[in-house]
Amino acid sequence: MARIILIRHGQAAFGSSCYDSLSDVGKGQAKVLGAHFQSCGISFDRVVSGEMVRQQETASLALAEMNSPQTVRQQAAFNEYDHMGIITAARPLIAKSDPVLVEALESNFSNRTFQPFFEKVVSLWMAGMPMPDEVESFSDFACRVRAGVKHLADSLGPHETAAVFSSGGAVAMALGLALNMPSHEAMHLSWFIRNGSYSTLHAGKARLSLMDANVTAHLAAKGREWVTYR
Repeated sequence: MARIILIRHGQAAFGSSCYDSLSDVGKGQAKVLGAHFQSCGISFDRVVSGEMVRQQETASLALAEMNSPQTVRQQAAFNEYDHMGIITAARPLIAKSDPVLVEALESNFSNRTFQPFFEKVVSLWMAGMPMPDEVESFSDFACRVRAGVKHLADSLGPHETAAVFSSGGAVAMALGLALNMPSHEAMHLSWFIRNGSYSTLHAGKARLSLMDANVTAHLAAKGREWVTYR
């Protein structure tokens, strides 16, 4: 049967001036993931990634551990949404409606203060907050990812396995497609998709079916500090 293995990139450099790169932990997660696939005898007939550096780095490090000669094809369909673009658009609105969220973030930037602020940002984006022309709307994002997944599934041979190195939001959209969830509901899954995790879809002729989701046993075996969300 044809399979699509959806992989979220390793931990990115959260809080740094260059978020779109892997942290040292993220590089380790990518290597552990590749070693896990190698030990399980999993190989890929096709490998694609989004265009983000963190997605491509994860693919490169994982494939090296698998001794895989596969070429990674970049596809914009699997890019993550523009989180900085929507933050810029939403911040003035949140400063008026929920100033405590912005004040907490500005006084002590951390995962603890960023998460509630960012959840508010994403909720406004999903609700149709006006966006600059260069920033993708939520509906366009959802349609783009789901179209990419469908196109990939339709192109696979009956026994082929494709790996998709992407990000939490895009993986959530793909999982929602398999689960027949509305895109707004599927987006909430993104808060729980861990770095370096993988989820597997069965690509049948008529539909996609979820086989497993958000697998991180390969990371947990290394220690709790290897399992991260950001």
